[in-house]
Amino acid sequence: MRQIRSEDFAKYRDERLMTIKPSTLRRQLNVLRHALRTAGKEWGWSVPQLALAQVQIPPVAHFYVGRITDDVVAKLLAAAECQSNPCIAFSIRLALQTGMRRGELLGLDWGDVDLDKKQLLIRTSKNGRPRMIPLSPLAVVLFKGKISANAKGSVLPITVNGLRLGFERARALARVELRFHDLRHEAISRLFDIGLTIPEVQLISGHRTLSQLSRYSHPDIKRLVGKLAVQCEE
Repeated sequence: MRQIRSEDFAKYRDERLMTIKPSTLRRQLNVLRHALRTAGKEWGWSVPQLALAQVQIPPVAHFYVGRITDDVVAKLLAAAECQSNPCIAFSIRLALQTGMRRGELLGLDWGDVDLDKKQLLIRTSKNGRPRMIPLSPLAVVLFKGKISANAKGSVLPITVNGLRLGFERARALARVELRFHDLRHEAISRLFDIGLTIPEVQLISGHRTLSQLSRYSHPDIKRLVGKLAVQCEE
């Protein structure tokens, strides 16, 4: 490890960027930084932390994420209903109602859903902390339409790859430019639209900081235009 220099990390960076995006490279290097930090501080190793810190990483591109209209949702759901696996359409509806990540949806067990209390438990999340979230009336209806008297196991019995491919087919059939993760953006934005406070939305979304949450909140421009028009009239 003492022989590793900045040029070695730079070469690795250039090779990786031929096949992955800068955002992915940053995540991978964060793992490496943590490993080097642990080896240096806790194990007493001589590690090339400075050499890695001197390597420049291309900035991550940020794209505008617009709101998903009801028309786009209707087209996407119609296409999803054409899929042989009913989990595709159900996952889309559930994502819009709960704001859950794809991994959280796939990890949801019927034992974590309490329809009497209108809430569900997310045991494993991206930030490593479980959370309890409330269910909207429509989300309760969705669950009741799927649950059986002896419902056990996964709420969405489908693999990660199966859901990904099914969503991509539905998206192509509906002819809409949309990522599954965009459903989470829309769900969180809708929570603010109905008047929930920042702490209330954080409870549902699982974001630990306001800066993280702000990247997921996208006000409805048309609604803002209407508010500005009313204000001018007054």
